[in-house]
Formats: sequence, structure tokens, C-alpha cells
Amino acid sequence: MESKNKNADLSASDGINLPQSANGESGGGELEKIRSILFGEQIRSTEDRLAKLEKQLLAKMTKAHKAIEARLDALEESLSDRTKDLAELQNDLKEQKQEIEADLKTMDASFREAIDSTASTASEDMEAKTDALSQALESSIGKIEKEKVNRGQLSELLSQLAQSLEK
Repeated sequence: MESKNKNADLSASDGINLPQSANGESGGGELEKIRSILFGEQIRSTEDRLAKLEKQLLAKMTKAHKAIEARLDALEESLSDRTKDLAELQNDLKEQKQEIEADLKTMDASFREAIDSTASTASEDMEAKTDALSQALESSIGKIEKEKVNRGQLSELLSQLAQSLEK
């Protein structure tokens, strides 16, 4: 097709009118034959080389595409494995957290019981000791009162002593 357009361009620009065939082509059939004779082997070898290069390019692209797909598959698998591992670790951490929280609640309850028990025992001991001290104090006060001389009695006794000394 290009050669036909070139023939038309040549004839129009050179002022040469080439005869046209019935189907609208200029007398380029002969020109095509001449070109084919002169350049045919070069064109065929160039076309062959281009076809080979195209096949090589296509093969390399296919090979690269397959390699990229293989790498992507490997990366996806690796990512999937790592995601599973992370999910397992997360579950393990949740379980450990729950165990620790349960242990802390148990320990807290045990400490509260121990504190309450100790406080109760201490309170009972303090009450008992307070009662014992109160009884001991009351007993001591009672003894002191029995043994002490009443002031009124002492003053009366001293007054009698003083009167007897005056007489």
C-alpha cells in the first residue's frame, strides 16, 4: 500500500503522469517489480530479522511474565504464612493476657481475704487486750482504793492526834 501511495506522490511531484490501471493503481506494478528485484532480498531478510526479534521479544516477555508471576505467588504465600503466624501470636497473647488477668483476680481475692482475716484477727486481739487491760486497770484501781486512806478519815485521825497531843 505504501509503495502505491509513493508512486502517486512521485508522479504528482515530478510532473510525470504514470498510466493508471483499471483498479485505480498507477503503472506501479512495473515499479513494484523493479523494487522487488533491487531490494527484495534485503526487505525479506529485514522482515525475517524483525520476525525473529519479535519472537525473541515475545519469548522473553513471556518468560519475564512467568518469573514475575512465580515471584508474586511466592510473595503471596509468604505473606499468607506470616499473616497466619501473626494471627497465631495474637491469639497466644490474648490467651496469656486472659490467664494473667485471671491469676491477678485470684491473687487479688486471696490478698483481700488475707487482709480481711488479718484485720478481723487484729481487731479481735485488740478488743481482747483492751478488755484485759481495762479489767487489770479496774482491779488495780480497786486495790489502790482499798489500801489508801480516805482523806476525810486521814484528816480526822490527824485532828484526833493533834488534840491528844495538846492535852
